[in-house]
Formats: sequence, structure tokens, C-alpha cells
Amino acid sequence: ADAIWATPHGTFRGTSEIKRYLTWMGQTATDLRIVNTGIGVLEQGKTCVIEHNLSGITSGLNWEIPAVCIYECGDSKVKNIRTFFDRLSLYRQAPSGVLAKKALNVIVNMAEKELRY
Repeated sequence: ADAIWATPHGTFRGTSEIKRYLTWMGQTATDLRIVNTGIGVLEQGKTCVIEHNLSGITSGLNWEIPAVCIYECGDSKVKNIRTFFDRLSLYRQAPSGVLAKKALNVIVNMAEKELRY
């Protein structure tokens, strides 16, 4: 069976969809970097968890977000990857205009409203 990569951007099934996703990432962001942080890599059996920071430049804007990936292996291949990161914190870094920043902050504040006391 082909691998599956589930990300906040969508779920990609099989080699061709995963290649298309990686191509899109390379076209969307330049200077992509992955830096292990915190726990680094944890392995248990056929599962690995990696905590890292992702960073790059999109439309001339620098961004950086913390992320976690879970890799499940079988038959000497990666079968499934699940990537988690906070898209709102990524989007918060993007707006350049005053109105865009205000609009995004309203959305973020609404999403995080229940977290505040």
C-alpha cells in the first residue's frame, strides 16, 4: 500500500500526491529549514515522533512555526506521516498591511477566546 501524509494542508495519498505536495511546498516557500527541537526524535517500535521548527520565506516574508511529525514504518518504508502545526500562528506572521493584521487578529482572538480566563 502507498504511504499517506496527513498535514494541516490536507491528506496526500500515494507517491504522486506526496510528490505534488512537496513540489507545492518548494514553490510556495523558499529557504525551507527543519531544525530538531525539544524532544528531538523519539522511537518506539515502528513509530517515530519528531519535534522540530519549520521555517522559510513566503512572498518575501520570513516565518517560523513549531511542528510535530509522527512517522509509522513498515516493510522498511514509511507508511504514514502525520504532521501537526498551528496554522493560525503561521498565518499571523503573514499579513503586511494594517487592515490585514487587524482582520487576522480578530479571527485568531475569536479562535483562542475560550483559552483565556
